[in-house]
Amino acid sequence: MQKYIVIADDLTGSNATCSLFKKIGLRAASILKLQGDTNYDVDVISYSTASRGLDKEEAYKKVSEAIKILKNKDVLVYNKRIDSTLRGNIGTEINAMLDNLEDNRIAVVVPAYPDSGRIVVNKTMLVNGVLLENSDAGKDPKTPIKTSCVESLVQKDIKYSSTYFTLSDISQPIEEIAKKIQEAKASGNSPLTPDFNIEYLSSTKSKTVPEGTYFVLGDNRQHSTDSRVFGFVKKEAMIGKVSLRYYPFNAFKLF
Repeated sequence: MQKYIVIADDLTGSNATCSLFKKIGLRAASILKLQGDTNYDVDVISYSTASRGLDKEEAYKKVSEAIKILKNKDVLVYNKRIDSTLRGNIGTEINAMLDNLEDNRIAVVVPAYPDSGRIVVNKTMLVNGVLLENSDAGKDPKTPIKTSCVESLVQKDIKYSSTYFTLSDISQPIEEIAKKIQEAKASGNSPLTPDFNIEYLSSTKSKTVPEGTYFVLGDNRQHSTDSRVFGFVKKEAMIGKVSLRYYPFNAFKLF
């Protein structure tokens, strides 16, 4: 059973990640096709969604579909492999991962890769000593980068609260790092209702609410079992009885 699942946004990144895992003695496989009922005798499964150049909605859909098929209760770490020069749909794809995993999961984004000349100084990424936005990668006509600020690039489109950790922060003992992460998580403002599209929900899979049905949401949004889980509700199945009208106040009435 796999202990590590990698979702990459291109095939090159998927293969490169597998090579890194193999260097530390793990058995890794980069797969080209998602098959939920297939058992792989490896420690690491890596899959490319080929979503770096796609629009945000399509990228979200592809990552969501992949993680739903590959996730398993025995997996220790899910890796969202992003471009080392921070191109693509970083925030959107992180949203897709967190939206489809357990509530206690967090995303740890590590943007620097010194072995390939990607370093971060005072939140600014340098590629082989050149500001990211002025590098060849930054001038990519398909996915251009207009800033070298790592914090801005990573936080763009992320709907979850985030905290920036400096090199001095992560140089602390592991217990201190864990404490800082928990403090940041506790003080964060997670959305009451994460963004979703009914077209991509497995319970609905429709661009619109069909005529004669309703899409219902519970008021305890973080914990409600509602149409996000069981789908549309037919009109004839709706039963409601008004017992009190309190607004507008001049029309207060008991029924």
